[in-house]
Amino acid sequence: REKFSEAKRLSMDGKLRQSKQFQDALEVLSSNKDLFLKCLQEPDSIFSEHLGGWLSVPPPPDTRRITVLLPSKAADDCSSPVAAN
Repeated sequence: REKFSEAKRLSMDGKLRQSKQFQDALEVLSSNKDLFLKCLQEPDSIFSEHLGGWLSVPPPPDTRRITVLLPSKAADDCSSPVAAN
């Protein structure tokens, strides 16, 4: 949280964006997903300003199954009996 506040302050100054402190703060946020998501939810977050409408897009629903697609010829071959010679 402290690193986020520091990154926000440093991001306001273009010269400071290249600083080691700013890079460290970004590294902390990128390695901690929960902290980053919490920071995004803050109304005055620099991240939410830059991401704009992207934040309003809902994530895809969780799916619990996998559909396997086969070419039609392979599907036909699988359903026909194997001829014994």
